Amino acid sequence: GMVQSKGYVGGSSVVTFVATGGAMTKTWNLNLTFTGDTASYTLTDVPAGTTHLSAKTAWSLREKLAVTFVMGQATADFIADAVPGWSDATDHYLRGGDLNGSNTIQNSDYLILGNNLFTFNAVADINGDGSVTIIDYFMLAGNWFQTGDLE
Repeated sequence: GMVQSKGYVGGSSVVTFVATGGAMTKTWNLNLTFTGDTASYTLTDVPAGTTHLSAKTAWSLREKLAVTFVMGQATADFIADAVPGWSDATDHYLRGGDLNGSNTIQNSDYLILGNNLFTFNAVADINGDGSVTIIDYFMLAGNWFQTGDLE
């Protein structure tokens, strides 16, 4: 599948995938190489009966998709549609700003960003360019008070 971390410009990042609904829950932490803000991924040994797959980075909200297997294969693309603005029905990219790992973008995330503004601290570098700037602020602000999906 494909995973898009909207606005990300870094070269690589760890994406955590969680398969649920099957015989067991399974987690993969994959260090993916991004071209622009999109990377491809492949998961192996997905538990039998898996019905959902979610994806999350250290700074993004979790996004969860339903999956259906056909002859042992399934595809889950965590990407945006071509229409500007977020749509729960058609957009499934990873939205940045969850700096504290709570899966909600709120005041504590803003404080982390504010305390690291104009530094090179990776903890608040949402777009992965190596520094914490107003671009990271706008990414966080654009997703303010949003909550990600459950695993």
